[in-house]
Amino acid sequence: MMRWYVQRPLWWLTALAALYTLISMIGWLHWNTLLFDRSVIIQQASYAFLLPVMVPIFAYYHERVDRGDTAFLAFEKFLILICLIGKAYYAYMIGSISGLGVIQLFNIESIFAFLIVRQIYGGGYCSKGMRALVVLLFVATAGSFQSQLVAMFLLGGLIVPRLARAGLLVFIFGLVAISIAAVPFADAIWQLDPNTGIRLFFWHDAIERIIASYGVGQGFGTETIRPLYQLSSTDVSIAGIEQADFILVGSHNAFVDAGYRMGLLGGGILIWYIAGLFKKTAAIASEGRTFDYFVCAMLFVVLMVNVGLASINFLFGAAFLIGWLAYRAAAGFPGAEDAIVHSGSVAAPFMGSASVS
Repeated sequence: MMRWYVQRPLWWLTALAALYTLISMIGWLHWNTLLFDRSVIIQQASYAFLLPVMVPIFAYYHERVDRGDTAFLAFEKFLILICLIGKAYYAYMIGSISGLGVIQLFNIESIFAFLIVRQIYGGGYCSKGMRALVVLLFVATAGSFQSQLVAMFLLGGLIVPRLARAGLLVFIFGLVAISIAAVPFADAIWQLDPNTGIRLFFWHDAIERIIASYGVGQGFGTETIRPLYQLSSTDVSIAGIEQADFILVGSHNAFVDAGYRMGLLGGGILIWYIAGLFKKTAAIASEGRTFDYFVCAMLFVVLMVNVGLASINFLFGAAFLIGWLAYRAAAGFPGAEDAIVHSGSVAAPFMGSASVS
């Protein structure tokens, strides 16, 4: 089990998703929604079936790279090249330097950010001053406020590494606390920043409908947001019901999505699993491993403010990050420090108590 990084909570989530898929097919849970379409049930539930397989695969990939496996290191270089080409094309298409930003949150951007930052932290050839300059560039070229938050967290951990662990706790609980406290001011926030403010309406509406279902959830095949939100100053139209893809729009919060679909039990399993990974990572990380905390922060933002798992646009990037944390958690077991670490390999400083000789 340890060798193949099997994640039992994810299999529990899969079992629950299978039950909810069956019940949704029968049509028992969609009474409190505007739309219901059986044809999208499998698509909406797919992440719960894919994660238990994807995470161990990515965890094993991270292990082989961390141990200096030549074939995997060569593949990672190829992966970086593909990401670079993708980023350059994206910057060209939008015509802005922000398109070159490293800390972004979609699939290829999350993977690219992970690879580049790990090179900076684990390569052994980048001074602290050079790291700071590079991270400042990350902050300047971030394409969204969410990615700027992650980049600034990375910068803070670089400047004061001893506070990185405490900073992660403040980052996570602070983001949750601010989100809750901001709900009464959602209208004003929407006026200032529609992209941020509208998420508050998504989350609040979805949570209300979880409560209305007595914690059971609304199942798959239903919409998670309303096509029209009533504000005190104006009405915000999100999408027309007649649009074919409206039913596929998520609430931009993976934890809320899981709770909306599979009730308090489904949302609780996901929260418990991710929190457990963060706790294990924090337990084995030291002040010299700010990279681990950076991965936690980026993953949390991906899951907290985006359709982090239910959308194909985020699923692979999120699973890639979860795979790293699953590997790091498993690397803390007795004997991990005896793993083969190649001198000067990209990620040697992350494995057990090893260091670059």
